[in-house]
Amino acid sequence: MSSAKSMAGLLERITFVKGRRAAAALFALALLQAWMPTAAAAQEYDPDYLATYSIIARDPATGELGMGVQSKAFAAGNRAMHAKGGVAVIAHQASANPMYGAIGIDLIERGYSPQEALDMMVASDDGRDRRQVAILDTQGRTAAWSGTGASDWKGHRCGRDYCAQGNILVGPEVVDAMAASIESSSGPLAERLMDALDAAEAAGGDARGKQSGAILVVAPRAGSGGFSDRVVDIRVDDHPRPLEELRRVLNLFRSGQMVRNANASLAGGEVEDALATAAAARDRSPENDNAWVALAAAQARMEQPEDALESLRRAVELNPGRVRTLPRDQNFASLYENPEFLRLVGGGDPGPAPDPEAVRNPGGLRDPEAADPLGDEDVSTFSIIGFDPETQELGVGVQSRAFRAGAIVPYAVAGVGAIATQASANQSYGPRAIELLREGRTPEEVVRIITDEDPGRDVRQVAVIDTQGRVAAHTGADRVSRPNQFAGHILGTNYSVQGNTLAGRQVITEMARAYEETEGELAEKLMAALEAGEAAGGDTRGMQAAGIYVVKPIDGTRTTDKWVDIRVDDAVDPYRELRRLLNISLAPRQAERAEELMAEGHAEDAIAALERALALYPHRDSYLFTLAEWYAEAARDRDALNSLRAAIRIRDIWRGEARASAAFNGLRDTEEFRLLTSR
Repeated sequence: MSSAKSMAGLLERITFVKGRRAAAALFALALLQAWMPTAAAAQEYDPDYLATYSIIARDPATGELGMGVQSKAFAAGNRAMHAKGGVAVIAHQASANPMYGAIGIDLIERGYSPQEALDMMVASDDGRDRRQVAILDTQGRTAAWSGTGASDWKGHRCGRDYCAQGNILVGPEVVDAMAASIESSSGPLAERLMDALDAAEAAGGDARGKQSGAILVVAPRAGSGGFSDRVVDIRVDDHPRPLEELRRVLNLFRSGQMVRNANASLAGGEVEDALATAAAARDRSPENDNAWVALAAAQARMEQPEDALESLRRAVELNPGRVRTLPRDQNFASLYENPEFLRLVGGGDPGPAPDPEAVRNPGGLRDPEAADPLGDEDVSTFSIIGFDPETQELGVGVQSRAFRAGAIVPYAVAGVGAIATQASANQSYGPRAIELLREGRTPEEVVRIITDEDPGRDVRQVAVIDTQGRVAAHTGADRVSRPNQFAGHILGTNYSVQGNTLAGRQVITEMARAYEETEGELAEKLMAALEAGEAAGGDTRGMQAAGIYVVKPIDGTRTTDKWVDIRVDDAVDPYRELRRLLNISLAPRQAERAEELMAEGHAEDAIAALERALALYPHRDSYLFTLAEWYAEAARDRDALNSLRAAIRIRDIWRGEARASAAFNGLRDTEEFRLLTSR
């Protein structure tokens, strides 16, 4: 039966069973079918192929829904997950089609069960055999599909309030280990997901190895300030030990929550509680300089100056940028004349004298880096939003001395617009601005409306751009008036740069210059602007997190508008790491072009293109192996052997692949090839 006939029959059954709800479902399913790639690319170069293992789960006590994923694939967390608080969480992997996430959520919101939603989507998808999908809704109902064409071993196991699934695994024991872990664990959902991923890895995990991981937990209005549904949203896009790094980032995230609680206790005069909570934050993540500062603030209030100074020394060791902020932190007013404190901050100017009323009323003191009093997550930062009229790409680049800035600041939808929300970030600005842009409002109107609606506008910073390149921005009066730091924005042609807590206006002027002068893709222009901003002084507190998010209209080869989605949640040098991740993101473009050139008979050009891809992504073993084959066919024997050796060093499977490949026939009788490919 043709796909069109099967689709028609399916839609007739849906209409009969679901009545008026069917109209929306029919439209969603038509979108799913329309957005299938017209031709499947070779798996090695298929940007949507996501071999991985994952687990989705629900905490019935809290109503939280979550997912954990690990893969020997780059940035699995930006492709495998889709969740909405109070609705459902959906894992889509193998030949991943993100439309399963978007349409699945929509169908469940309209009253369909996970099984009904999955049945409809699978039936309307000609690529179903290569998919792996699992759905869990807020009632704990599950549904899962592992297509016969997904790579072995593949399979899933669903139980009460969870589904575990994977493909290209060492065996079913990997899925069983995740299921056993989630069934027997207790505590916060994010930690249970983390433990399940660790159990899967201990059971053998991805047969190819490991590279990236992520954890996402959602609940309605659970995010900072109640503006988003994100309870936990952490990612590791590329790392030799991604689960160890993911655990470290999760600990840092929890430590940050404790710091905010400690600051709140301190501001409320509950000093002993603040001391205990700050100590727990330090113990959870000893590398968190914010925890050491919070601990020092409580120790200073408890009249423990020696302990406070020792904690501050540790904070400065972790983040030398503290020497610029500590002299004006009124939590340490009692230490302003202390010689050890002055030596610690380099004899720096302690800034304006503490407010006498604040000193008389200790409850009024606050850490200037704590969350603002509206309960929002403070993402003091600098960012850039841009639009490329030629490619229709929209994007946001951000860097901050704030954890997970790349998860909080950017919003973008292809064909609509992009938004950066920062400072005391109101995360409702993103969805609200997208809604207004869809209605035809100009960016200037959007900024006016969302800030007029917000009583906290004075501590916000936001910028909006649309698909005509029009831009508008708002920098709150409170941010502008803060001493010893710059806050402001520059509106340019097809871009806007903005920042707060900056070394000076030169930060954003240099960002604007770099953006205008840089050639290449929009993501490369955003990256250049971020690097220029840091070189001009950047965030006065230092650097920690960064991200680039670029969307592009969907064409016949992609099922999502995401074009570049990379994040560095915590790093000593986030710029270097973000640049490395950007190179990895751009490499497949060169690899795909190389395949096209080789198919057209331009071998030398193809080799050059694949060499460029490899320079961007040096540890991509499939590039090394393909390059070895092409070198061998071009009689570049020494290059072929060197490239093959490098591929085998990364993954041993290439020995067998080389023995079976006709490309190496000219080398097969050489001793070096025999030694290289022998077991």
